[in-house]
Amino acid sequence: MSYSIRRMEKQDIKPMIDLGETMWAEGAYAYLPYSKSKCEKLGEFIINNPNTAAGWVAVKQDRIIGMIIVSINKMYFCDEKICNDLLLYVDPKERKSVFVPIKLINKATQWAKEQGAVEFCPASSVAIASDRVAKLYKFLKFDNVGNLFKKRL
Repeated sequence: MSYSIRRMEKQDIKPMIDLGETMWAEGAYAYLPYSKSKCEKLGEFIINNPNTAAGWVAVKQDRIIGMIIVSINKMYFCDEKICNDLLLYVDPKERKSVFVPIKLINKATQWAKEQGAVEFCPASSVAIASDRVAKLYKFLKFDNVGNLFKKRL
């Protein structure tokens, strides 16, 4: 079944929040509360600040099956721009193919270039299919430049 990738729109916020709740329940942060109202504010921020943050959705039969959200910031040591992801997620039922995340990442990468970012630095901290995510980014020619450490307090 085919799908399309498009820039996130205001009407996507609620379905993205619902898909985000699936991500939250599956991931390493499930021990923390999930605030739909905070997520809604984030969605509104993204829509209202298209040069600072952006999101794309993968849509199949009028249903969002994947999403990526990214933001642009200046590096702490200079004024060059860097793009980081807030999330990349694909519905577990739709993970048979790598094309959905590849297309989402490519959209975000192109947008980052258009915004003048010198790097796109995605991270994976939710511990969902971490090995597959690492292989995907390596396939897309991203460099592994370090490690992410966490300690629950």
